[in-house]
Amino acid sequence: REELLGTVSGNISQIYLNLGFYGSAEEAATKAIKYCATTDTFKQYFRRAKARKNLHRAEEAIGDILEAEVALKALHVSANDVRFEELRKEQASCEAALRQQMELQSQASPISP
Repeated sequence: REELLGTVSGNISQIYLNLGFYGSAEEAATKAIKYCATTDTFKQYFRRAKARKNLHRAEEAIGDILEAEVALKALHVSANDVRFEELRKEQASCEAALRQQMELQSQASPISP
């Protein structure tokens, strides 16, 4: 029953991502991570990373990407697997978003003399 809840929550998370409801996507992915089978955690962390990036929380998204990578490695997935390439692309996107967030913050906070 819990595994089914994890699967359904993961699917709901993907639907929310597709619709652009990133807060709801993050919540559903978090629930999915809690309940899904070990073989599915990669997808859930990946979905939550995408949601968090779009919520301007790139640092947390990068943490989820690292968790997704750990999940893939635990499944003994080949290093040539396309999912690793997806992770690298998403991580690069999150790192770019984080740099942009930091630039905006530094521009908004004038340095005092």
